[in-house]
Amino acid sequence: MSHDFDFYKGIVREIIADEAGKRFPDQTIRAGLRLALNDYQRYFPRTRFEDVAATLVGENLLELHAVFPPGDSLIGIRFPEPNTEIVAIDRDKVVFSSGRTCLRLSPMLQFMLKYTNGSKLRLILSTPHTIAALEDGITETSIPILHAVTIAKGAAAYALRIRANAVTEIHGKRIEEINALRQEAKTLFNEFRIELAERGICEKGLYEPLPDGVPFPI
Repeated sequence: MSHDFDFYKGIVREIIADEAGKRFPDQTIRAGLRLALNDYQRYFPRTRFEDVAATLVGENLLELHAVFPPGDSLIGIRFPEPNTEIVAIDRDKVVFSSGRTCLRLSPMLQFMLKYTNGSKLRLILSTPHTIAALEDGITETSIPILHAVTIAKGAAAYALRIRANAVTEIHGKRIEEINALRQEAKTLFNEFRIELAERGICEKGLYEPLPDGVPFPI
C-alpha cells in the first residue's frame, strides 16, 4: 500500500466520521496535514548535515557560505576538532545581512571560535517532512508508518478547527455545531500532542521539542 495523501486522507476521514467527504473537502484535509507535519517536525526533525565555509563579518557575525533549499531550518552547528559537541542554535541567532546568511555569535560561540578553526563548520539542518502527493511533484513520504495514525489525528484536529472557523464566519448562529467541532478538535489536539511527546521521549530521548513553528527558515 502506498502511504500517500489518499492513504492519510482515508484515516483522517475515518477519525472525523466523514468517509463520504461531504463536510471536509480535500483542501481542508491537505491544510490539516500540512499543519500536523509542522508540529511533527518539532518532535521528529528530519535532519541532515552540511559542511560549509564561514567568514567572520565584524566582531559578532559569522557569514555562512552556502545555499539552502526553501524550508530548511538551522537547528545546530558542530565545530571542528577538538570541540566536537553540537551547539543548539536559538531562533534569533540566524540573521540576514545584505543578502548573506549570517550567524549572530553569542559570547560562548565567540569563545569557541578562538580555539577552533572557525573557517569550517558542520551545520545541522532540519528539512521538512513530506507526504507523497500532498503537494504537486512530491513522491516521497518521510513519515514512518507507525506514526501515521498520530499524524492523522493532528490533521483531523486541524481540519475540525478549520471547519469550525468556516461555520462561524458563514453561519454564526449555529452555536451547537460550532461548539461540538471545537470540542472534538480540542480532544484530538490533546491526544495528538500527548502522543508526539511520548513518542519523542521513548523513541528519540527528546524531552524538549524544537521551537514552535518553523524556527529559523534559511
